[in-house]
Amino acid sequence: MDLGKLPDADVTISTDYEPARKIFLARDPTAAMQAFLSGFIKVQGDIVKMMAMQFIIPQDDIGKEVAQEIWSITL
Repeated sequence: MDLGKLPDADVTISTDYEPARKIFLARDPTAAMQAFLSGFIKVQGDIVKMMAMQFIIPQDDIGKEVAQEIWSITL
């Protein structure tokens, strides 16, 4: 995961600041689905991999590190 465009990304997710803030900072569990259905989140590439991310990110130190990276690029 990284901010910006990666030439070899499997999936690219684009959104504005406000939906990202609600998802990652406010940790609003419904914000992602609402933003996606409203067109505020754009997905290009393998959407199945994006959907799988919610299940494969471990809830240990690695998962916390990934969450912190997302936080840092969202601020």
